[in-house]
Amino acid sequence: MALMPLTAAGAGTDPLLTEQLTESGAAELLEILPDETRQLLQELNVTEMSHEAVFDLNLNGVLTVLLKTAGLLTREIGGTMLSVWGILLLSALLDGVRPDGGALPRVLHMASVLACSMVLLTPLQALMSEVQTAMTATASFQLVFVPVFAGIMAAGGQAVTAGKYATLTIGAAQSGGVLLSSVVLPLLRTTLAMSVVSSVAPSVRMDGLCDWVRKTMTNLLSLMMTLFMTVLSLHGAVGGAADSLADKTVQFIIGSSIPVVGGALSQAYGTVRGSIRLLKTTVGAFGMIAAGALILPQLISLMLWRTMLDLSAAAGERLGQREIGGLLRNISALLGVLLGVVLCSGLMVIVSAGVMLLVRSGA
Repeated sequence: MALMPLTAAGAGTDPLLTEQLTESGAAELLEILPDETRQLLQELNVTEMSHEAVFDLNLNGVLTVLLKTAGLLTREIGGTMLSVWGILLLSALLDGVRPDGGALPRVLHMASVLACSMVLLTPLQALMSEVQTAMTATASFQLVFVPVFAGIMAAGGQAVTAGKYATLTIGAAQSGGVLLSSVVLPLLRTTLAMSVVSSVAPSVRMDGLCDWVRKTMTNLLSLMMTLFMTVLSLHGAVGGAADSLADKTVQFIIGSSIPVVGGALSQAYGTVRGSIRLLKTTVGAFGMIAAGALILPQLISLMLWRTMLDLSAAAGERLGQREIGGLLRNISALLGVLLGVVLCSGLMVIVSAGVMLLVRSGA
């Protein structure tokens, strides 16, 4: 599908808003998005940065894109899982015809687990690389979106809130990128290797360690996200009150200190502030939609992988292949951690922008 050019604003948009979008640097947000994300936005009919495009976004369009993306990814993941099911059935068949006793049953189980591991290794490695790429793209988007959005907030009379928002969000984005590349992904790969070893040689008993790593990382993600949202909400509340006081003070000074035209200038100031508020809403809403589109393919892919792995694990256990079933469940649990990382990355942009949209200066 050929990509249509995305524009800063359409023909039906207010010329003043179009000029403000250009002058604020918001048009650059369209240019830094990956081609895949821009294609998703086009399928959602968000082909321009304007309040009309944002307001026209509907649930049916979102569901259509979700189902289409899920369908494409299901075909890709399904091929790998068919190979896993083939190994499960072959292993169950060999169990039924092998002689009792001896080392042969243990050797067959080891071979089955190693075969499943080899089938899953390449696509899982590609999945982790795609997640890292998506996280990098999200962080790059934040580095442009947050300063632009904060600048618009400051121009609209929210200088205190904008400064706190920019500092906190950019700092969190950079820290998250470093943690992902240097801690999370290497730890997940190591834990995956330990899961394979534990399934091949049950006497090693690494399941407890793998489970501890998974729970620890999940709890840390929950704690970090809770702290981020708490601090952001507090800064938004306090900064909003300070900006509101400053805004009312400016209006009072304009209305009372300038003779004759003070009242008219005060009203004009309110009109300009309202225009900037529309600009803030447009850019903020677009940033939330773009952040969702950035992580959508990886989010759906991880959910599908987990669903198919859990189903295959259940089938393996029913067929008597507990080692393979345990391996598949461990992999699914690790992908759950990766799913949490992706969600935190996207929600950091979406929720923080949403909070800032709810914070208003002035009455």
